[in-house]
Amino acid sequence: MKVKKRISFIVILLSLIVVVFMSCSNSTTKPPEPDDGLDVYVSYVVQRPNFLNDFHVLKNGSPMLIIQSLLHLAPPFFVYENDIYVLIEHGGSTIIYKNGNVHLQIDGKAAPPQNLFVFEGDVYSIIIFNNETAVLKNSQVIHILGSWEYVWPRSIFVYEGDVYVADNTRWGIKLWKNGEMFDLPESYKNTDFGGTVFVSNGNVYVAGAVVEDRIELPHRAILWKNGAAIRLHDEYSYALSIYVENGNTYVAGRTGAVWNATVWINGNANILSTNFSNALSVHVSDNEVFVAGSETIEGRRVATLWRNGIAQRLHRGRNESFAPGVFVVRQ
Repeated sequence: MKVKKRISFIVILLSLIVVVFMSCSNSTTKPPEPDDGLDVYVSYVVQRPNFLNDFHVLKNGSPMLIIQSLLHLAPPFFVYENDIYVLIEHGGSTIIYKNGNVHLQIDGKAAPPQNLFVFEGDVYSIIIFNNETAVLKNSQVIHILGSWEYVWPRSIFVYEGDVYVADNTRWGIKLWKNGEMFDLPESYKNTDFGGTVFVSNGNVYVAGAVVEDRIELPHRAILWKNGAAIRLHDEYSYALSIYVENGNTYVAGRTGAVWNATVWINGNANILSTNFSNALSVHVSDNEVFVAGSETIEGRRVATLWRNGIAQRLHRGRNESFAPGVFVVRQ
């Protein structure tokens, strides 16, 4: 497996589309920028009727990156030192964009990539490569987690050089550290959903959703800290993203059969919206809590960013949209 230095015509075309749309997009309403020294990056996806999707990244409300006509519903993105990384699959190859330009291209039989993380300038990614779930550092495979039929990765985190992966498997949600798998109590079924992993001060957190013994539904949101299970909700709920700051845990997800966007702060549920909504990503800086997701407005799903519980609409067009990710960088 190697990185292609040559860029195909299709990739060049995508890069040109990015530049053009960055300069002329007017699909967002820019919210006021608070003078707090924070740069807020949020991604959102506009779903078009032809099953192709447009992927946008905003910085403080201004368009920074747009990739048009993607089959992948929500490509993973990451922000590291104000550089924007996006991971997509195209034509059987995995392509990593950095600030709208092709950074790495990895050849091989690839499914839509699962997630990425950038640590000290190195790009770590999870992809399905040649029918196996693989962890890559830049263009090199460093861990094989197993056959894609049994291991479905969800999240990756790098801490002090150690690589953590949380994923669904046929045997429940699992945690991997440097390629070694660890069981999580109360999760042992392929119907369990998750997880997402975060490491802070040497403590390892995984969030997801599990079902009760012999019962397929409903799922119940759960958090593991160093392997110890903490139930977040006793009824229908999902935990989809986690962030830890100063020992405080923030988990984003949804509660209720009709979907209420929710953020749990140290285990306490805070409802962001009751309008058939979903909280997909959370990031915290200096106790400022940012949550990306969607809520239903006049029967249409709308990409939404909540800051300390106050909603900002990210897309005003006719098509449905949602916001799968948010990052905050101190200036």
